[in-house]
Amino acid sequence: MLQAFVTPRARADVSSITRWIRVTRQSPDGATTWSLAFREAVRRVQVNPEIHSVVSEHELQDLGIQQISFKTRQGKRYRVIFIIENNVVQVLRVRGPGQPPLSKDEVT
Repeated sequence: MLQAFVTPRARADVSSITRWIRVTRQSPDGATTWSLAFREAVRRVQVNPEIHSVVSEHELQDLGIQQISFKTRQGKRYRVIFIIENNVVQVLRVRGPGQPPLSKDEVT
């Protein structure tokens, strides 16, 4: 199993998403469930990093950036954006439904 490192930007994404679920959706349990689903997605990458797809953003595809999607109980899809470097899964960003595509300056 590979090590995982969540970058500061990705940590801010996670914090923002869980805060939104907890406060805006008024669902502390939902925020906890989302956090567990995020951690499970990262664990799946650590166990089997080669099987995950390249990001859909064309300008990022040549950088070796990959993604894994996970869904909430309500069916909302989230993406964990990552690279594998020196046997470490580096989580670069986390994107929620409806967010615009990433640009290079948002991941480098």
